[in-house]
Amino acid sequence: MALKSLVKEDMHFLFPSRFLTGKIVHKVKAELKQAMKITKTAKAHFTFVSKADMDIPGLLEPQYGCKDKSVRFFGSGTISMDVHTKRMGYKQGEALKVTAEISNHSTRSVKPKFILYEKRSFFAQGHRRVHTQKILKEKVEAVASSSKETVTRVIPIPRELPPSILNCSIIKLEYRLKIHLDIKCASDPEIKLPIVVLPAFEAPAMKQLPPSAAVVFEEFGNPSQTPWSTAPQQQAAHQSVDDPPPYAAFALYPSITDSKRTAL
Repeated sequence: MALKSLVKEDMHFLFPSRFLTGKIVHKVKAELKQAMKITKTAKAHFTFVSKADMDIPGLLEPQYGCKDKSVRFFGSGTISMDVHTKRMGYKQGEALKVTAEISNHSTRSVKPKFILYEKRSFFAQGHRRVHTQKILKEKVEAVASSSKETVTRVIPIPRELPPSILNCSIIKLEYRLKIHLDIKCASDPEIKLPIVVLPAFEAPAMKQLPPSAAVVFEEFGNPSQTPWSTAPQQQAAHQSVDDPPPYAAFALYPSITDSKRTAL
């Protein structure tokens, strides 16, 4: 009888003319081989999570972007936008803080919008297909003409969001934070900042001992005490045993010689 296990990675790609379908499936397969019997197999799927340390430079460095725009149609003037974030890498469930400084020196009002979206890229047979999808979107109050305003938003990274995949040659999962100014009847200026989502590993909770187990430990001594530190235990054992009676107390008992004489 022989038992064999195999971890397999299946990749399925289909590149039609207009649509894209792609997926990567990880599974473990076990085979039980016996003489003169049919081989039995069992399969189980599992989720692969990339390492948190992906050797990506700039994960903890601040991100910055700026954009200027001139308004020519249905108005005049210029609009500038500066965007700051504390870093590029965030764990699942963390909060992303972004600050946008908007200087509206035009005759039009602008409305800032914050969008967090994902970008999936598939590579096969020398071709590349890209699929984007919005994850979160936030709007703020419009910035009036001839005014300056600083807008700060805290965008939570969803805990169920898959981690970024940046070290694979056939598939890539990226995230972007796009900040753009909505201007009616004009092209919107926008800034895109890269965001790397890292897996959030949580330490398992320590299990507390039941009360019965705690009583047993107290009866047999402190288990955390080192083996070579036995002086306190010996002292306690010495105190628990009664001291021998004084020498004078032995006179109360008959000696061996007296007992022999009485018997004769």
